[in-house]
Amino acid sequence: MKGQDTTSRKLDLLSQAYKKVQERDELEKIGFSIIKDGDGIDCGQWVHELITNFPKEVMAVFDGDPTDIAMLLTDTWESHDYEDGDSGLSMSWGEWSSFFSNEVSFRVYDRLVEERKEFQRMETELAKSKAEAKEARERLKQIQILVQNE
Repeated sequence: MKGQDTTSRKLDLLSQAYKKVQERDELEKIGFSIIKDGDGIDCGQWVHELITNFPKEVMAVFDGDPTDIAMLLTDTWESHDYEDGDSGLSMSWGEWSSFFSNEVSFRVYDRLVEERKEFQRMETELAKSKAEAKEARERLKQIQILVQNE
């Protein structure tokens, strides 16, 4: 019985940790969207947007009073890198904000995302082709063995 309780407790802790990671990831995506749509938003505006418009998401990740949370978010502005899944780029929130502060950067970003998707498509096709080639080689070997045995 005690072993089951320990196992159950471990599973609960893992589940809670996984949920916390998911909540953090969701908050980071929200933070990135605010920056991307913010036309060069500064740290104070970004923190205000997060706390004001997404309090549930912020509170799910950070425990404490709003002043402490605001300080924690402010600390992450230059110290925390966010990797954008669409572009593959990783920068601090402040660097992302500077990046998205002009129209040219948006065009570069959009082009990078398009090219990355195309590259990923090509990688998938290449992997598929390699698998098909491997299967063809195996069939050829089997035919060669049959021919040699006749």
